Amino acid sequence: MNKIYVIVFFLICSCSNVKEPLYTESNSFEVYDTLTLNYTTRDFKIYDYDENLDLFVGMSRNMMDSIIVFDSNGSIKSKFFALGTGNQIVGNNIYSISFRDKDKLLINSDDGFVTYNYLTDSISQIVTFKNSIRAYGSIQSFNIEQVKAGDSEMYLTILKPSFPENYLRDFDERIITDYKPITAFFPTSGKFEMIGDISKNSIYYSESSHFGELLSLFDYNSEKSLIFLLNNPDNIVLVYDVLGTLIKEIPLTTKEFKLPYSYGFGYVTDNMLEYQVVNSVYREMYSSGSDLLITYRTGIHDDTFLSMSSPSDLPRYFQKEMKYYAILLEDEEQNSEEFELPYASTGIANFNSKNNLLLYTNPSITETTDGMIFFKARIIESK
Repeated sequence: MNKIYVIVFFLICSCSNVKEPLYTESNSFEVYDTLTLNYTTRDFKIYDYDENLDLFVGMSRNMMDSIIVFDSNGSIKSKFFALGTGNQIVGNNIYSISFRDKDKLLINSDDGFVTYNYLTDSISQIVTFKNSIRAYGSIQSFNIEQVKAGDSEMYLTILKPSFPENYLRDFDERIITDYKPITAFFPTSGKFEMIGDISKNSIYYSESSHFGELLSLFDYNSEKSLIFLLNNPDNIVLVYDVLGTLIKEIPLTTKEFKLPYSYGFGYVTDNMLEYQVVNSVYREMYSSGSDLLITYRTGIHDDTFLSMSSPSDLPRYFQKEMKYYAILLEDEEQNSEEFELPYASTGIANFNSKNNLLLYTNPSITETTDGMIFFKARIIESK
């Protein structure tokens, strides 16, 4: 593959500025069962799980063909198509979904926040986004967190598109200093606030560089009333209270998280593949009880990328060379090294507790004529 662009190339681990601790604990995954969903699509994402209802809601992130509500046995309870324009559909894009109560979903779409009753197949609109404030971030988390803040209710989510359309072309230090990825929406008043930052200890500042598209992960812990934020490819978890006040920063240490490609601020990365397929990237973050679970994937080897004859070769290299890892934090502390996800697993679909996880699997390995396969798993801790 011919490269005509100039690349600032170096080999760096995201934890290079953190002294590596000696952990006394180790973790691993144990797969004990599977869940088969009698439905197939590409890039299926589970957006939310309601433990009381024992229901999941999911949709293809790319095709957005149908929203599926199903239980832990894989039985589909509702299937509907919501895209388009009109009174009973939600716009041309859906960004996040959560359960609102026993029969309703809360959907963040082009048309704003809407509620959908999946039993009566009816939609009611909460607010449109015309002339409203949007956070200055880019989407990686697809959740809507419904939070009680005093007597008020607010929705936390990451809205898209909220970056300027040309931000990858003009990626400069202004993007980093102005970055606020989480939008807090108050449905009673219709007001918005912006939450989150880039840490001053960030690799963006220490390297005076960017790494392509800036994607953020967040989750809310209702038991602790804490918001957790991770800005790719930083190795720092930021912890906020429900008012958006920064409480602490948690450094992450990893061995396999690599960033071979970086770019000077203002360097154009439009249509460039290397940072997307060679650099590591954080993929998911879930908070439950005292635990925070984070996943990342490695990239393909750089020499593989440089010798690749066509992008059509990528799926084969992904399957051969990409690895998927998890980092477990307990009470906001990392007590063990990262640990690899089971063979054929590509991420965490749901994290209810260390004894109750649902894992995504690689469809090219696991998919059958019966539908999509998920692994039911637990985390085994040892000292």
